[in-house]
Amino acid sequence: MVNILRFTVIMLLAILLLFASVAFLVRISGGVPPQTEKQKVVGRRVFSPDIRHDPYVREQWEASVRALEEECRRAKQFCIEAKSAREAMEKLG
Repeated sequence: MVNILRFTVIMLLAILLLFASVAFLVRISGGVPPQTEKQKVVGRRVFSPDIRHDPYVREQWEASVRALEEECRRAKQFCIEAKSAREAMEKLG
């Protein structure tokens, strides 16, 4: 039990030392440089909270709506869901 406690304390101290050294290096290097126009991301913004205009999300959403509409035509099921999904998609642009 003492060996496990000793090992845990040593590992925590090692992690603390690692974080302190990284923080020190960032501080003496002047921090993270600001983004320039060249460095700005173009393409998908995967971690953006607003996914409505993401082309992949729009494509998948459109495919889901088409599948609901097809099921409505074929089996007369999910018609209300298909209509409301299409309206929501058109409303959000």
